[in-house]
Amino acid sequence: MSKAKRAVAPTERKKAEASGIASGARAPIAARSRRAPKAAQLASLLALVGRIQQGMIAKLGFQAIVDLVGDTLREMFGSEDLSIRWWDPEANTVVQLYSVEHGRHLPKGPPAKVRPTNKPLMRLLHEGVGSYLGTHAEQVAAGVGTAVPGTDWSLSIIGAPIRGAQRVLGIIVLEDHQREHAFGEADLQVLTTIGTTLGTVLENARLFDETQCLLKETEERNAELAVINGIQHAVAAELGFQAIIDVVGDKLRELFATGDMSIRWWDEATDVVHVLYGYEHGVRLHAPPRVLESGTPRHRFYHDHRKPVVLGSVDEQRARGIEAQPGTDQAR
Repeated sequence: MSKAKRAVAPTERKKAEASGIASGARAPIAARSRRAPKAAQLASLLALVGRIQQGMIAKLGFQAIVDLVGDTLREMFGSEDLSIRWWDPEANTVVQLYSVEHGRHLPKGPPAKVRPTNKPLMRLLHEGVGSYLGTHAEQVAAGVGTAVPGTDWSLSIIGAPIRGAQRVLGIIVLEDHQREHAFGEADLQVLTTIGTTLGTVLENARLFDETQCLLKETEERNAELAVINGIQHAVAAELGFQAIIDVVGDKLRELFATGDMSIRWWDEATDVVHVLYGYEHGVRLHAPPRVLESGTPRHRFYHDHRKPVVLGSVDEQRARGIEAQPGTDQAR
């Protein structure tokens, strides 16, 4: 795997020179973060917590809040290699909610099983004790292993727990690809403090997100029940078949907030499709019946498909033989 050292950015070099650090080497995170007074550190943490709470008020999703936290932590530590990983204790998996390497965001991969041989991770998740490893040999000996496929193997790595009210929720991981033994005990204390501070806030954000999802599901379920109730009332009122179709169509347009919808009835015996209910741009349409021509894509669609389908483009529609009727527009 590539272990090429990245050039120190001009802004980083200036900071290093101003701090008396040799060119090309980065100070440990404790040296960078603790160079400011403790009051300033606390102010930075409180500002981050405030940003998370504002995100909740703005009804940002949990992932958006995690991204906000990750970006802010990278700014705080001046790091281009940081990840936030979330633990599912029931499935015993860890998923990377936020992952940046060499300043580039990495795609979110599938949850990974927690290996019992990964001693630092096991201790971190089950005991809430973080650790740091300063060489490739130390990482291998501890059972951490090498890099995930598609990423580089860092020379140094440090991880601290994100603590919730009852258990460890996940971990914050910082890596250094430039030098060995980049992290120490003071760094671990700083990162652990941050993980403890953020834990409860992130836990609340996750619960808030789950509550919003449940509310949305409840609203969708209520809307579905409204359609069913509308049909039942129409049947109870002894409305005719077409009147019941109109009730269903009106309820569905309301449910999906759309002005473009149709309900079509296929007479398999005659191969005729009847448009029982049709709206385009909010205007009621009355389209004539259409005969399905044998051997056409539209004919095969009705005869062979017989299951829900989503067509996301004009080309996909035409491949199924779905064309706009005269006097109507082709849907996108």
